[in-house]
Amino acid sequence: MRERPLFYFRDHSFIESVDEEQRNNFLSENSIYEEKLIKLKDRISKCKYPIREFSSELKKFGEMVLNDLWCLIDNDFPEVKIFESKERFSYEHEIFVQSRSNLFIGRNKYIEAINKHVIGDTPPLILKGDSGIGKSAILAKWTSLYRSKSNEDFFFFTFVEFLLKVQII
Repeated sequence: MRERPLFYFRDHSFIESVDEEQRNNFLSENSIYEEKLIKLKDRISKCKYPIREFSSELKKFGEMVLNDLWCLIDNDFPEVKIFESKERFSYEHEIFVQSRSNLFIGRNKYIEAINKHVIGDTPPLILKGDSGIGKSAILAKWTSLYRSKSNEDFFFFTFVEFLLKVQII
């Protein structure tokens, strides 16, 4: 989490807005504490963080602090987009392709073989093998590369492994 302290200094006129019976709660107990407070405020003033001053009633001060906290929360946790089921399916499928594509290392001869197959006039390609040998990673990598280089507007792909996981969930 990033460091974002909030500093609030009371203006000297603030004390006048406080009821007489509450004023002692806002004044230093003695000159030693008052001097320490002055030094602390001076040190804080020299740092890079913003300082907010207030001079009005405590309720307005509370609202200001609450608003500042909500701004920090909104910045750190922006509103999450809720997808429709088709959008969500497409989004999750895209994430699946990206995750598998990142697992692909080397084996460019397979990418070249798939390219030749797609360009040529050949029957459908079936890629089979034992579970975990990298079939999805190869196809995901090829899909990512093909879409980045292709000028085609429409490109359909689906991964059976992804479909099975979606049905299980």
